[in-house]
Amino acid sequence: MPYGFSTALTAGSHPPRVVSGTVNATTRGILHNEINNNTDEEDSNTPNINSNYRLDSTAFSKAASPAGEVYRANPFAGETEALTVFTTSGLTLGIEAQPAGTTPQPGSLMMNFTGELAPDNLIGPDNISPFLAGNALFSFIAATGGSEVLRMHGQFYLKGWDGSTGMFTTNVSLGIKFFLHPTLLGRLEVDTWRAEGASDHDTTTGSGDPITQRKQFLLPRSTKFGTYRLTITNEVTTALPCSLDCSTDAVRGFEGIALESIMFKMVSLNADGVDFSLPLTYIIGTDDDTAPYGLNAALTAGSHPQGVISGTVIATTHGILRKEINNNTDEAGGNTSSISSNGRSNG
Repeated sequence: MPYGFSTALTAGSHPPRVVSGTVNATTRGILHNEINNNTDEEDSNTPNINSNYRLDSTAFSKAASPAGEVYRANPFAGETEALTVFTTSGLTLGIEAQPAGTTPQPGSLMMNFTGELAPDNLIGPDNISPFLAGNALFSFIAATGGSEVLRMHGQFYLKGWDGSTGMFTTNVSLGIKFFLHPTLLGRLEVDTWRAEGASDHDTTTGSGDPITQRKQFLLPRSTKFGTYRLTITNEVTTALPCSLDCSTDAVRGFEGIALESIMFKMVSLNADGVDFSLPLTYIIGTDDDTAPYGLNAALTAGSHPQGVISGTVIATTHGILRKEINNNTDEAGGNTSSISSNGRSNG
């Protein structure tokens, strides 16, 4: 009767070393014979099977054996009852895998994330629900395919991380910047910078047009309205709870737009069960030109008002910011760096 590995491995189905080095049709009888009725290795007096085949030979003494190695006894000793064996096939095999990420290195650490609104997580008036037929948002998504309107983009940026385990909280831990931009609600946690002139580096807005004066870059901010925490355990991010109380003073309102009649109370993000294990590591100033920083999303005419898309750089990176600030011709009449808080500081 089979017991353990019992299959038909051939040279064409497995590495030759495995095929030539493995008993591939193990039975109860084979084990009985090898343990109880077989000559042991040279100069030894133990059972013929153990966990590393070297426990009692002259060349590999017990003293030299790794800790925990043991001799194998008959696995059926003392069994005399009936044995019923079922054999089946045709089961479906499932495998889940992913590429191995790099281990985070001490320095700056950024969690770049996207969240999506689900029907069960919207608590509010039916007339603003994008999931109810007949509403403006529902019709907008159906007509344009612009489901990006349901997404929120964000970043948790931790400068000066020393590689330690811990919980890092905005407005408490040092060196934190945070970015939160729901496509529907816009700049909730954002530092807005603006170009003072045209780009020398072909930087464009979301509409593909070259940037001009006052076009905006949406970046992480140092002072945060909400509470956001990043938990790191053994160099791996394990939690990212986020919540923004919209009644807090200075939180951006929605006056002058279609949502001004709605009183928003809370915006939150739940990261339970999310896998954070695939980071990329850059060396700042050396190979980080493509590293995202700030708004880095796929906004299209079907997902956002055209004025926002044509007025915003939607794929901001380290490289873009360095070029625009340090290596760009300033606006007419100016002699400052090419990005400021209002795009008009020195022109």
